[in-house]
Amino acid sequence: MNALAQTVQPVIPGFQAATNITSTLYDLIEAISEEVPSGEEGLIVEAVLNLMRSDQIKWVSRHRNSKPI
Repeated sequence: MNALAQTVQPVIPGFQAATNITSTLYDLIEAISEEVPSGEEGLIVEAVLNLMRSDQIKWVSRHRNSKPI
């Protein structure tokens, strides 16, 4: 499975630093699902799609020498 990188925008207004997190898609979905209330699982798909559409996540290959998908 390919890992993905996400740039996280800070919550503190005026704070300029951004953080890159490298994770798997599975771990991202799991982290989002922990925050979604029971019965609202459809929000998980919407959250992941929103991150993808807004270019807040970047797909990276698992191996440094492999070709990107």
